[in-house]
Order: sequence, then C-alpha cells, then structure tokens
Amino acid sequence: MSLWWRVRRRLLGPGIVRDAMRSGHARRALMLYSVHPFRVRETTLPHQNVWQVGELARALDELGLAVDVVEHDEHRRRLLRPPYELVLDLHPRDPALYDGCLAPDARTIAYITGNDPAFSNAAELERLSDLERRRGARLMPRRQVPLFPKRRLESFDAFFHFGGHSTLETYRGFLLPPQYRMPNNGYDDVEPTDTGRRDPRRFLFLAGTGQAHKGLDLLLELFAAAPDLELFVCSPFAAERDFARAYEHELGHRPNIRAVGFVDVRSRSFRDLQAGCGTMLLPSCVSSAWDESFAASASTSTEWPFAGINCVALRFPSVIVRVLSSS
Repeated sequence: MSLWWRVRRRLLGPGIVRDAMRSGHARRALMLYSVHPFRVRETTLPHQNVWQVGELARALDELGLAVDVVEHDEHRRRLLRPPYELVLDLHPRDPALYDGCLAPDARTIAYITGNDPAFSNAAELERLSDLERRRGARLMPRRQVPLFPKRRLESFDAFFHFGGHSTLETYRGFLLPPQYRMPNNGYDDVEPTDTGRRDPRRFLFLAGTGQAHKGLDLLLELFAAAPDLELFVCSPFAAERDFARAYEHELGHRPNIRAVGFVDVRSRSFRDLQAGCGTMLLPSCVSSAWDESFAASASTSTEWPFAGINCVALRFPSVIVRVLSSS
C-alpha cells in the first residue's frame, strides 16, 4: 500500500468512489468493501481482493448499475447518494451505513469471505493463549473483527460465501438467507512451476497478517528441532514486532529457517523459491481450505495444488509432526 494512500486515509478518511466504472447509469448499487483499488494503481497485488473488488464493480456495471464503493467499515452516511437498488456488504453491522438509503424494492447481499467472526475470534485467542503457555509471551490479537448482528445477517436476500460445509457450519446459530458458494479467487496468470527441482525436505510457509493465527509459531518451533528440514517463511512477520521478538532466535539464528518476508506471488524471485520447495504448509486455526473434506471424512488435513506445489492445510497442530515425518 502506497505511502500517499496511507497518509490520505489517515488525514481525510478513505471516502467514497462514486460510479466506479464511470458508466453514468441512472440506477445505483452500493458496495461496502474497499476503495483502495480505485484510488491507487499498485505495481504489485498485495492481496487478491485488490482485483476482486474491481471485478465485482464491473459485474454490477454490466447489470446496468452505477456502483458507489466505500470501505466496509465506513460510517459517514452523508457520503452516500441514495436510493440504492442493490447493496453488497462485506461485513454486516448494526446500524448499517445504508439504513434509510435503499429503494423500495432493493436487494441486499451479504458477501462473506470467511467464518463466523465469533468462531474465528475465539480460535485466534485460543492460539495466542496456547503460545503464551509455551513461550511466556503475550502477543497482540491481530485478526479480531466485530461480530455479525444476528437479525441483520438473517435479513439479507442472499448470502454469498467462500469455503464449503465447514465454513457454513460456523454459522449454524443463524437462520441464513439463500446461500451461494463462490470459488475462492487467486491469480489466473500464475503458471505452475516445473516439478523437477522440488526438494521434499524444503517447506514453504506463505501467509498474511496474524502469524500466530496462521500457525507460524508452531512451524518455527518444530523446524527449530528438525535441522535436517528447511522452512522458507514468506509472510509480513516483521510488521508484528511482538511476534518477531518472541521468535527472534528461530527467525534469525537458525540456518534451516529462511526468513524471507512478504512476497509478491507473481514475482520471479518467489517463483524461483517456490519451485525448489516440496510442500507448502498452512497450519491456520481458521481456513476456508478445510472445506467439505473435513466434514466428509473427519480429515485433519487437506491437500491441493497451487502453481505446481502441493499445499497442505492443517486443522490441528499435532498433524504437522505427521506431515513432516512423512517427508
């Protein structure tokens, strides 16, 4: 994210992008997601949502709707230009920004990209508590989000979601509107790398914010005790200073643990690194990658290919040892 955008957002707020596709349609839609992709042209894509939000705006534009875009947590109702005939809301709240701003026959869509926050919040806190017991370090939660108001979520006309059965299971306390599963998005221009260089003793950790939430602490402790295996850490761990301090020895003084940092998955350097690894590990406490496979088979891990490398999502930390021992 550019320095200009960070300063602008802090001083003036993210604001609103009106008629994002410049179509001039008379009918309007409101999307509560992210305005950043419309304000800043990124040379690299830090997250799939940078292009995803643009594709959503384009799809609504093709339906004859002028799309206004605000941040998902925007609270300044004066920015809006009602009435809106459709609302797409990333994180439903009470009161909603658009209360009193809808056309009489408006439709509302809950666009949900993860598990019920009550579930994911508790999972992160449990991981942090376990880390404190093991290491004596109390770390800051980084993935806590407001809960979904029950009546609000149940009032939507549609519930679009990533993930499968296990994701929906976290919402079992809600009477959900009609549900529509979306395939998780990635980058369609990332070609698989050659499998000939893959070393089964090399592992890749690739994740975003919330290192304990994503399970990096577990991997660091395990690989520190397994010097014959290599771990490449591709994440913004340095931005989480309390985590970096707690695991300074593992991240900086273990020759078999390579602290790479945040990467652009489409870059040549990452592709070269990835091509030499045998498996990518994701021991996240909350992941849509768990999906139906866990509900169907009571499995503790699931595997799928990513750009030619085998990826393993581990639901339970104890499974990591089994995965490593089979290498």
